[in-house]
Amino acid sequence: MTVSKTEEEQIEDLKRWWEKNGKFVIIALIVVVAATVGGRTWQDYRETKMLNASNEYAAMMNAVEAGQGEEALQKGSRLIEQYAQTQYAVLAALVMAKADVEKNDLAAAEKHLSWVLDNSQDENFKHIARTRLARVLIAVGKIDAAISQAEVADKGAYADTYSMIKGDAYVAKGDLAMARNAYETALAGKDLTPQMRQLLQMKLDDVSSGANKVAAEGMDS
Repeated sequence: MTVSKTEEEQIEDLKRWWEKNGKFVIIALIVVVAATVGGRTWQDYRETKMLNASNEYAAMMNAVEAGQGEEALQKGSRLIEQYAQTQYAVLAALVMAKADVEKNDLAAAEKHLSWVLDNSQDENFKHIARTRLARVLIAVGKIDAAISQAEVADKGAYADTYSMIKGDAYVAKGDLAMARNAYETALAGKDLTPQMRQLLQMKLDDVSSGANKVAAEGMDS
């Protein structure tokens, strides 16, 4: 028959258990509390940072719309410097690159677009930056680098755009046969807008005419 322990015996058992395990219980409680408080603090910090980045981006866009280009540039630079891990910094870099192109500052545009590729975690933004960068590279005569940008493995919904860019790059390189192949590949896309299809057909007609002319001149020589 089991004999029930007296209240004093139970208290003594509890004391012995606490002497043996109490410090581990305290440590575990401290860890749990610290993790809970730390998690909340980190979440609050992230939310505050995103809010600040959002406000900075809104201020930048207000400056853009007001035609205050220099102020917009300063706000964009500060946004990229202070909130580089946010999508607002990526958006700012894309806006700044567009402004660079409009000013014909292609070196600055190349820098901002490269920054997006190096820092964005969003594949859509990376595709946008990569296609724009390829066009800038064509404009400054870095044709092979532009072609490399257009040969990304996962093209996603931008496959037709990449093919068109490759066509443009090969035209700039003087390789009309490769340009024609690239334009034909782009035209085979099923998701082209009517405007893009018309533009591609014009480009294809131009290179086909040029290639035929080159071939005819070769036969006459």
